[in-house]
Amino acid sequence: MKQQRHPNEAAALAAGQRRGRAAGLIGLAVGLLFVLLAAEFHAANCVLMMTTALMGGIMSGRAAAVAHAPVAGRAGRSGGTLAAFGMALPYAVFYGVQAATMTDAIATRMLEALGAGQATAIAQAGITPGLVYFQQQYVSYIGAYVIFAALLGQIGGWVGGLIGRRSVVKSATATP
Repeated sequence: MKQQRHPNEAAALAAGQRRGRAAGLIGLAVGLLFVLLAAEFHAANCVLMMTTALMGGIMSGRAAAVAHAPVAGRAGRSGGTLAAFGMALPYAVFYGVQAATMTDAIATRMLEALGAGQATAIAQAGITPGLVYFQQQYVSYIGAYVIFAALLGQIGGWVGGLIGRRSVVKSATATP
């Protein structure tokens, strides 16, 4: 049986999508700023990505909830994902450039910067660190940022959408 859609559902999702694109631009700005300030702090960047996704979800969820509250979670997922991918894009470009421009001299400097324990652990794993090793490390960072953007964007956006819906419903009931 075909699902019946509410007349306001398409308009609500469109409003959420427009707000989600704005959240994506905000995520892009945050990503650009933090790739310049703290590109190597991956755990902190993932927490920041989750926060950005939550913000995008709240923005999109609120925009959608004004027209049709039940679609706020779906709109939030969209907005949160756009915000998270906006933030991940500068990191993907940054690490792509790092991998593409890696030279033997840079790899040697990076190898020398490793601590004795790290170098020993890598050698015990049967890996010979060099140019290809460090290039693959940067490529794995790209993959991780894309995967985390998808995951955190969906989860954070959905939670944000529900928060956005709740805030719109509460403000509507509080208005005399």
